[in-house]
Amino acid sequence: MTSPLGGAADLEHLSEFAGVLVADVSTRRGGFDLLHEISDDPTPSVVADLLLQRSQRSDSLLLISKDGDTIVGLGVAAQGSRVTHIGLFVRPSHRNQGRGTTMLDQLIVWANDHGSGPLEGWSLPGDRSMKQRFEITGFKARLLIMQRPADHSH
Repeated sequence: MTSPLGGAADLEHLSEFAGVLVADVSTRRGGFDLLHEISDDPTPSVVADLLLQRSQRSDSLLLISKDGDTIVGLGVAAQGSRVTHIGLFVRPSHRNQGRGTTMLDQLIVWANDHGSGPLEGWSLPGDRSMKQRFEITGFKARLLIMQRPADHSH
């Protein structure tokens, strides 16, 4: 089942889900940096608070996918000044079951109805499955951003 975040039970389970998200993403190439772009302190409770705040904004849609009462997937569409950003995460134990595709389809419809520009989907380096999921729904890779920390020793 996919629905907007809501209700006390969802909020109760959001912190636990954020813990799974942070643990999984932080081990992936580029994931540590992504988490630290979201917050200087990307702990599960901080990430859960940020997701809750995002879910309450009119320029965003945050969807969850549940297995019983457990949150197993999350998708977000957030309008920026020129594009709508889309991100997805599904628990490793619940991947390849169509949950990400279902959320992505709903996020695209919402973004097209509410957005003012193109959609951008975020995929970590080497995450071919996510890249393919975006490509199947019409996204095209247009840029690979390389980053190197500044060397302040000079």
